[in-house]
Amino acid sequence: MIKIIPEGVRGCVSCGEMYQTHKCAALSDHRCEKCSPLGHPTPEIREHIEPFINYRKMTWKSLILLMRRYSIHFKDLSSILQKQKNFCGKCGELMVKFCVDHDHACCQKPPTCGKCTRGLICYPCNQYMAGYDHYVSHKREVERYIEQYQETRKRKIGS
Repeated sequence: MIKIIPEGVRGCVSCGEMYQTHKCAALSDHRCEKCSPLGHPTPEIREHIEPFINYRKMTWKSLILLMRRYSIHFKDLSSILQKQKNFCGKCGELMVKFCVDHDHACCQKPPTCGKCTRGLICYPCNQYMAGYDHYVSHKREVERYIEQYQETRKRKIGS
């Protein structure tokens, strides 16, 4: 007997469970939310992510490649976007071109573990942080930003 699968539904290659696909599914690893390292963009999560990628004229493909590179789950990206509201995590300016900020003491280069992600910062702040020893005027700002991240991380680990 042939089983007819409705349009927009796919079977997970890991566990066989059927799941609802999204327009970015063609770029996914064909796994359900439980089996996929990135998860799946639920309607609530898409509500936070779509304006972000539309504003930057990104595609779902480029977003997913970025998420894989920095091991960011859809839920984590959604919470970062809700918290930062399209503003740089360091300087507070509106981000047009953004970078994923992560702790280089944990992971020197991508792909990263995902646990050391601090947030999203604008491109100029990322450049300052990359060589902040050369930018003496910004050194204290960068150190304060990193200290805030470390305090937040200690509170998360402690609770």
